[in-house]
Amino acid sequence: MKVDKSSVFKVANAIYRSKKARTLSDALRMAWKAAKLQAKLAVGEVKFQYRKMNGELREAVGTLKNMVSETVSAFNGTAMYYFDIEKKAFRSFAISNLV
Repeated sequence: MKVDKSSVFKVANAIYRSKKARTLSDALRMAWKAAKLQAKLAVGEVKFQYRKMNGELREAVGTLKNMVSETVSAFNGTAMYYFDIEKKAFRSFAISNLV
């Protein structure tokens, strides 16, 4: 899956405007990390970590295989969704909380 640079910059701008990043450079770093994760999730199962809203570190195993096409993104503003293999349900997290 090819990474759409336009959507990466839109996500970075949303992160920056929501004050979850100090600089646009930090927001771009977060957006690129999420875009690379989305590309891996589209291919198969991936193990990754993110910080939950209560501060707890969550280790997840997820996928988006056969769920995301070339024209559809897993980004939703400043959040990202995935299918949790262990819980057998869709989950989402703030992109700025990706470890």
